[in-house]
Amino acid sequence: LSNNSRKIGNLSIFKSFLKYAAIIIFCFGLIGYYAYWKVNQVEWIEFASNCDKSEDIVLPDGSIVSLNKESKLIYKKQFHADKREVLLQGEAFFQVKKNPEKPFFISVNSVIVKVLGTSFNINATDLSGNVLVSVKTGKVMFYEKEDAKNTLYLTAGESGIFLSQNQIIRKAETQDQNYLAWKTGILLFKNNTLTEVCEVLDNYYNTRIVINDSDLNSKRLTALYQNKTLT
Repeated sequence: LSNNSRKIGNLSIFKSFLKYAAIIIFCFGLIGYYAYWKVNQVEWIEFASNCDKSEDIVLPDGSIVSLNKESKLIYKKQFHADKREVLLQGEAFFQVKKNPEKPFFISVNSVIVKVLGTSFNINATDLSGNVLVSVKTGKVMFYEKEDAKNTLYLTAGESGIFLSQNQIIRKAETQDQNYLAWKTGILLFKNNTLTEVCEVLDNYYNTRIVINDSDLNSKRLTALYQNKTLT
């Protein structure tokens, strides 16, 4: 009877040991999982420019993004080892730091812009979903998310446009020289008609200018303005 009681007592102690050991192992496992999750957690940063002015953002790799007013950029606090990714809403000028081993991807509306190191402007302010890419230096790959075959390559001085309604990407007409006026503050006109001038001013000052005298439409202007008010 004594031996049986001793065996039952030992068995009870052993079961208690297993229970607490299981709890300890579970706790350590939970701590380990949390530590792994924290290390591998992807932290996204969202930057929105205000409605009054453009702002510059320095990304983790040293690339610089000039964000136009009322635009938004979303990016990771730390880029992956093999690629760099950002999301754009609105308009921005990118100066991407060259790194052939880590391509740079911009996701905007229904398209992707891929580069290795270059400078270019992306305008996705059109409410219809159109996206205009204008390359200042280097080379850009411009393609649709759902159809990688729908791809366009652009080099310095070239522009491409994604037409949302038709789901096509094509070369755009020669970009107006004032496409970066929102960033530089410089408006340049070279023998432009007043109709063309008003279109540029409408976009730059976010206003609407109407020419009441139709005879003025054909008049031309050659001028340079830098950081001028609308008045």
